[in-house]
Amino acid sequence: MSLVRASIAIGRRACVRNALQSSLARTLVPAGSRALYQGPSSLHTNRGGISEKETIVKLLYNIGSRKEVEQYLRHFSSVESHQFALIKVGGAVLTDDLDTLASSLTFLYRVGLYPIVVHGAGPQLNGLLEKAGVEPEYHDGIRVTDAKTLEIARKVFQDENLKLVEALEKLGTRARPINGGVFTADYLDKEKYQFVGKITHVNKELVESSIRSGALPILTSLADTPSGQILNVNADVAAGELARVLEPLKVVYLNEKGGLFHGETKKKIDVINLDEEYEDLLKEPWVRYGTKLKIKEIHDLLMHLPRSSSVSIISAEHLHKELFTHSGAGTLIRRGHRITPQEDPTKLDADRLRTLLENNDPEIVEGKSSVARYLQSLKDRKVKIYHDSAYDIFAVVAVPEEEGAPFLEKFVATRTGVLNNVTDNVWQMIKKDFKKLAWVASKNDENKGWYFDRADGSHTINDRTLFWYGEEDLDAVQKYIKRFAEDSTNSSAATTSSNIAQASSAGVQHFSTASRTGVRYYSTTTSIQPRSGGMFAPHRLPANLGNTFQPIVAPVLRPAILSQRRFAVPNFRPKRMKFKKAFRGFFPIHEGGSLRATTVYHGDYGLQTMEGGRISDRELDQARTVIRRVLKPHKGSRFYLRAFPDRPVSTKGAETRMGKGKGAVEYFATWVAEGRILFECKGVRREVGYEAMRVAAHAIGLHTRFVERDEDNLVAPRVLPHFVREKVRKMEWNGFTRGEGVKGTFRAMPKPYPYTV
Repeated sequence: MSLVRASIAIGRRACVRNALQSSLARTLVPAGSRALYQGPSSLHTNRGGISEKETIVKLLYNIGSRKEVEQYLRHFSSVESHQFALIKVGGAVLTDDLDTLASSLTFLYRVGLYPIVVHGAGPQLNGLLEKAGVEPEYHDGIRVTDAKTLEIARKVFQDENLKLVEALEKLGTRARPINGGVFTADYLDKEKYQFVGKITHVNKELVESSIRSGALPILTSLADTPSGQILNVNADVAAGELARVLEPLKVVYLNEKGGLFHGETKKKIDVINLDEEYEDLLKEPWVRYGTKLKIKEIHDLLMHLPRSSSVSIISAEHLHKELFTHSGAGTLIRRGHRITPQEDPTKLDADRLRTLLENNDPEIVEGKSSVARYLQSLKDRKVKIYHDSAYDIFAVVAVPEEEGAPFLEKFVATRTGVLNNVTDNVWQMIKKDFKKLAWVASKNDENKGWYFDRADGSHTINDRTLFWYGEEDLDAVQKYIKRFAEDSTNSSAATTSSNIAQASSAGVQHFSTASRTGVRYYSTTTSIQPRSGGMFAPHRLPANLGNTFQPIVAPVLRPAILSQRRFAVPNFRPKRMKFKKAFRGFFPIHEGGSLRATTVYHGDYGLQTMEGGRISDRELDQARTVIRRVLKPHKGSRFYLRAFPDRPVSTKGAETRMGKGKGAVEYFATWVAEGRILFECKGVRREVGYEAMRVAAHAIGLHTRFVERDEDNLVAPRVLPHFVREKVRKMEWNGFTRGEGVKGTFRAMPKPYPYTV
């Protein structure tokens, strides 16, 4: 039984209710939750005192984290009931997924949320028109509605409206059919379209009255003229006009496909940036009729809303996922930004570009160069320039006159450009225009991690790293690196000027929408060095592959040295302890490796220790804080802490005499062995997970490495007795199978564990 159907069955079947009562007794809703999710509906209460609403809220935790669900419920409850969500339902959904739609709407109703539903009936109308012998006629995606078509359309809308209302009522959800009185319209073009209306006024009182009475408003898109003539209005148009008046938190379009699909590739479109793709999209041969009108209406709607607003097109079964999780579903349509390539620097808006560079270009901010000097240098060279319409991003690629790869010499963006993913759009356009590209990062460049994720190869000399992509000829790569080695001796060699990492950390959000999973990264060094930057001159492109390439699957992350400040006491320690001080002065550390918690189990990426040692509460707290800072802007991300500081460490002054006690508890710590997983995360791209673990590694005073979920465990116990190793080999892996060890019990390792010690 699906999640939605399960929520309905809870209130109807006593046996299910009793079973859930016993299972939910262990995880009761916090005291404040009942007041938080109160709504105008009256819900049943079972014998255990747990309301049906609370039970359904618990079921929501199956589609997302508890924090996500409670956050969205609190967010949706903070506005008027009629401003929660506007859901436009396609006619095909009413035919094929009526039960799923009714269950999804009932699910929302049971937690006190009241979505406003506007539905169409296009497929049903086409079927009846075909039976009546009426040939559908369209102009510019708008159905021409004559008297016969209007008569059939009115009956179809009423029937479909009542069908949805009855389906909701059968599930115990109060719903009110509203077939008219909300939209007032005039003729759009009576000679061309006949009885097709253009909405001039929206009466929201009928909608608000329905919600005040505790019923979901179910609207058709039929409108009336001031004289009482019924006019046909496209449901997408009606939903857009209603959204402009009500300004709901969510605008959701439901269709049977679960999104928009490309007419030629037949693949679902994940994101549409209207500023960049709108005009070209309308010219596509597969964009016609209702699809064209839908895109036009969404475009007009978003033009009247903030640039951060968006519209989602999803299926009925994923409605709850769209509303209560960060990841969402279906096709996301937003305004985005238009990217303009230029080859003539004189066509740039000098004033807006000056503002961008003076505030964001590291070289210009530090006074190493000036805007006027740089713009003058562009006129004397062959370059290709990329910028958006708002001048939130500026990139320059130097094109070589002779052989060699093009060179990325500047990539600067504002915080707004990073948050709106403009940087990734520009990068994709650069990759489309240049099949090969090279750039260099210096030692202190904040963008080096971003560069590693987008490069096919790299080579580090001194404090400068050469990156490239698209070059498959090793001889050519060797020439690049040879020239790069010559340039590395020149302190004035050009460096790629970029602020992408600073802008992304300032906005606490990363921007790449393309997953790099499965791409092999190569480097001539065995570990990723601290962030570096530096680049050879733009006229002389990369060179020389002196060393043998080695794949970097799990680079070692070197820790930073932390200052032990006694006054920096984190609130990250046990709430209560039986003994506040440890009886022994030292705890044993198993240097041979850990037998448990050595693989990424809960998430997709993790941070693993490369040596045993003690980690203080201060270090764990700092690492936890920076990981959350990196993951916070990414919807759907989750963070897991696998180590907790539960051991007290006490100290006493140098002049304290023997027998005067252990001294006060200085801090709490945890003792870990080699191979222990400290942190895990999931729900983000690999580069984001790596960045989160990278910054956390600098807070931990041990050598660590980045690991992935299905990766072989490279850290094996080295000093275990032979019979223990044999015991581990024979144990079967099924989740966490427990087996008897030398001292008590221990948890068996998964099969990928390298048992050859």
